[in-house]
Amino acid sequence: MICFIVARGFPVTLKPLLSDPSAPRISVLFYDETLKKHALANATYIFTDPDRLSVSELTGAARLYRRLQDSGCRVLNDPATVRKRFALLRGLYLNGFNPFNVYLADEGWSNVKFPVFIRVADAHAGPLTDLIADQAGLETAIEAAVAAGIPRSTIVIVEYAAEPIRPGIYRKSSMHRVGQRLITTINWHARDWRVRSDQYGLADQGLYDDELSMVRENRYAGQASEAFEFANIEYGRIDFGLVNGRLCVYEINTNPTIIAPGEHSVPQRMESSRLRWSQFLEALHAIDTEENSAKIEVKGLSAEAWYRASKIYPTLRVPRGRLSREQEQRGNHELARRFAEEAAAAEPSSPVQFARLAALLDKQGRAEQAVAAARRAVELSSQKGPRYVLLATILLKAGRYAEARDCAEEAIALSAESWEPHLLLSKAQWRLGALEDARRSAKRAAELGRDEPSASKWWATVSERLGEKYLKDGRYAEARECLQQAIGCVEATGTNELLAEACVKLGDFRGALRAAWRAAQPAPAQGDIQRPQDGFVMLMQTSGRFARLCARLGYRRLREASVHFIRKS
Repeated sequence: MICFIVARGFPVTLKPLLSDPSAPRISVLFYDETLKKHALANATYIFTDPDRLSVSELTGAARLYRRLQDSGCRVLNDPATVRKRFALLRGLYLNGFNPFNVYLADEGWSNVKFPVFIRVADAHAGPLTDLIADQAGLETAIEAAVAAGIPRSTIVIVEYAAEPIRPGIYRKSSMHRVGQRLITTINWHARDWRVRSDQYGLADQGLYDDELSMVRENRYAGQASEAFEFANIEYGRIDFGLVNGRLCVYEINTNPTIIAPGEHSVPQRMESSRLRWSQFLEALHAIDTEENSAKIEVKGLSAEAWYRASKIYPTLRVPRGRLSREQEQRGNHELARRFAEEAAAAEPSSPVQFARLAALLDKQGRAEQAVAAARRAVELSSQKGPRYVLLATILLKAGRYAEARDCAEEAIALSAESWEPHLLLSKAQWRLGALEDARRSAKRAAELGRDEPSASKWWATVSERLGEKYLKDGRYAEARECLQQAIGCVEATGTNELLAEACVKLGDFRGALRAAWRAAQPAPAQGDIQRPQDGFVMLMQTSGRFARLCARLGYRRLREASVHFIRKS
């Protein structure tokens, strides 16, 4: 499959290919959609229309080109290197290839050689004017174009370079490039030097014979190839003419209109058209990629491209932080860490880079290095609260609980209304055996982080564990209080059973019954009760579990009360 990536609104140029059964499978993609995709099919990709893209789209296209290239896809027309019209024509002139020069309307053009015409640099609508003979006419023409709403920065001045192939007949020749192949296409003949179309009946037998010879010989392939190489274009059509026997390049279009063979009254033209179409399709088949189900991940930057760039120019500003994040998302943890280390080395005063490095090192189990990087982030940061949170988290995982406690306390001193440092402090205190302190800190974390499940869950866990400890120690009232608080956060069967036992010890049989009944309830499931008999079965099952729980608690008054409770239920 060959995928042409085109600007929105310009797929019509490829219509003949889409309808020809002898062509490879062609897919047309639009930049505005393709640049947002995370993955693309394994195929050959041809990037077109760089002159129709915004700066951000052009940058995104260049990044996409590199991601596809790094993944082994065949890609043509690197958006980062393709020379658009002005750069192409100016460069060809400076290199001695073209005999005419071009100028920006915004630059000095006192040396321009008249006659000239003006046009929009990246438009495809042709010249804005007829030939202009002198400086005064040029200034007036530019003024008129600007008055019409054409930005001056987009206007280019082109020196005239054309001559008739026969008296009163101008000819524009073209050649396609597809990968490494060059295919001469049919000529256009017109009375006007602009040659905007092929005027039927204007060329004679001799011109059609010459055209067929050009197609068969690929007569100007060498010179055209040189221009394509200079333009860094691997797919497109070059338009040129001859002036004093010298080839003059007018433009190279990366999304040219493809014209299928059609009927014509001149056999030589029919043969030229048939031959160049056959060669064009052969060239497309030569760059085609066999279809398969493989998907190429394309989102983000190309690490390989930036690595190559940094080797070319070591002080180039590489977005190592972003590269590190993207590599981590792709599961390339070692590469992510390497970029993070390079980012921290490149920006030694950036707390963000050291914090990023610390988090990555921590994930990879490099505790000592992670702690060192996190401490450096704290030292460099003006807003130390979040950095202390990161350091406390790493220290907790490393088993350095006292240091984690100290860091969490520092974070609380700086951000007292943040739930996270209270949570970390509670966990450190718990590990250090300060259970009451851990419970208070966990409660504060749950209060501040009402919408944070991790805070509520930890508060419930601490309360349940402490309640269980108090129960074993005979501190039943405190046990009941802790367990009730745990149930207030997270309903759990085991917690209710412990609460029931604490209530029994305190003689609170009504509370014990309630807790035991909750403990006996089955876990809620979608669609449990669909018919009345389902509810009856569930009630009987729950009652049975409730009775067994009461019996296990071993109190006669509770057993008697449970029978009454079940009957009432």
